Amino acid sequence: MFGSTLPGLVLMSLISSYCSGLHLQAAANMSGPATPYRLTYTPVHVATHVTRPVTLRCDDNALVPSRVGDVNRIRMLKKMSGGWMLVAELRDNEDKPTKTMNVTVSARIGLGVANTFLEIIWDVALRETYGTYICEVIGFDKDTQSSLTELTSEVTIVEEDVTARDLWGLIQDLTKKVAGIDDKTNRFGKDFSGTVDDVLGLNNDIALMKKDIGGLLFRINETSESVTSLSEHVEEVDNDGHSTGKTVRQLEEEMNFVHANITSNSNTTRLLHEDMTNIRNDLTAYHGDMKALEKADESFTQEMNTLEARLGILSGKILSQRDVQKTVDATLTSRRVGTFEKFVENFAKISAWPAGKFAIPATNRDGCPLDRQFFGNNHMYLHSPGWQYHLCETTRVISYKRPWPEGRYCVNKVMGFRCPNGLEYGKVEMYVADTKVLRKEFVSSSFVFCCKTSGSHNVPMVLPTHSPFKLYRYGGRCQKVRGMETSEQFLGPIKIKHSIPSDVKTGVTPDVDISSGSPIKFRTCYYY
Repeated sequence: MFGSTLPGLVLMSLISSYCSGLHLQAAANMSGPATPYRLTYTPVHVATHVTRPVTLRCDDNALVPSRVGDVNRIRMLKKMSGGWMLVAELRDNEDKPTKTMNVTVSARIGLGVANTFLEIIWDVALRETYGTYICEVIGFDKDTQSSLTELTSEVTIVEEDVTARDLWGLIQDLTKKVAGIDDKTNRFGKDFSGTVDDVLGLNNDIALMKKDIGGLLFRINETSESVTSLSEHVEEVDNDGHSTGKTVRQLEEEMNFVHANITSNSNTTRLLHEDMTNIRNDLTAYHGDMKALEKADESFTQEMNTLEARLGILSGKILSQRDVQKTVDATLTSRRVGTFEKFVENFAKISAWPAGKFAIPATNRDGCPLDRQFFGNNHMYLHSPGWQYHLCETTRVISYKRPWPEGRYCVNKVMGFRCPNGLEYGKVEMYVADTKVLRKEFVSSSFVFCCKTSGSHNVPMVLPTHSPFKLYRYGGRCQKVRGMETSEQFLGPIKIKHSIPSDVKTGVTPDVDISSGSPIKFRTCYYY
């Protein structure tokens, strides 16, 4: 039913074709001094969409005593660009843990640190799985009863590509399972062949028994005719007793012979019935074995599909690398200037910002994107007591023929230039207290924007991802960007001098909190 060597040959062919030029790297950072609590993850090697499951666990380190007596909270944090983000947490006054990521969480706060733990599980390794984590245990000091927090060492989960050794291990496991299924199939085949032989032999016995029963019926008919003839003969004989007695003895012998044949055939019939019962039992057991074999076949098919999907991921990575290499090689070896210019233009479409002159808010942590299209530290900014508003302006009008992607978001308009094609104009005017305007658009105490209003927030758009950046929020939610995480932030508050007039907003503007006599806050989206 199965060929145990065919899957191995197919998989070995795929590996030899796709894995010859693959560079592999994996790392796990679990350094740091010993702490009362430990943070560990399994397995050690993690690959995206391949490793399943991935477990991160925080529990007691029996080798290092803890100063915490009663625990009232245990939580796990992930390091982000702006600080630590809460991943999961359990408090002593709650029955269930809380979480902020798509993971399965189990936790317990018991009597003492030895009975306290927090564990998160990803069903399969995702992009969000990778990063640096730490665990906090918060409680009361055993001696002073004051609040005390104990931290584990930081643990970093780094992505590892699928290796040929991993795939070979999978192949060996599946080959063993295939061999086991083949053994069962052969055994079932032998049992079935034996059962068929038994059925054929039983059919022969039935045919012979039919012949015996036919002969027995013939003898019974003969005996019946003899009895009839004897009755007639006894009626005719008056004084010849000897002749009549001999005939009766002959009749008794005939009847005894017939009875013996009937008894013999009864025993044969009983044995035949027992054979039929045994065959029925064998057939029932055979059907059960066939069902078990079908289940094993289904499980094997599922495992083969899983392995095929994993090979598809690896093949896609390698083919992608090969396509890029082919493109670069073709460009470098071409002597036609037009071909090289075409390559530069296509590359710019995926690595450069869309066309036009514009500005975006600088991030608090990273400043402007690491891109020659933007000013370095030469930002536009507007400041009032307690805050500064920095902008990152493009150094020139971007001429690449890349349109602004569909979505719902806004950027700043630059004075003296129109909004880029596809973006709509809007303005927010205000009266700022103690304002010092250094340059360009903010002389009129107004913020001018260019907004994209088509598309869906949930459909990721493509922008350069090599460094963090900010966009203005439009439509109540942050627009998704392919390959980037996002979090909502705001710019402000901007202190105003007196009440805002009713026509403070003109055209299409980003989400902004405005109320009479109160500071203004612009809603932004931070991508990292």
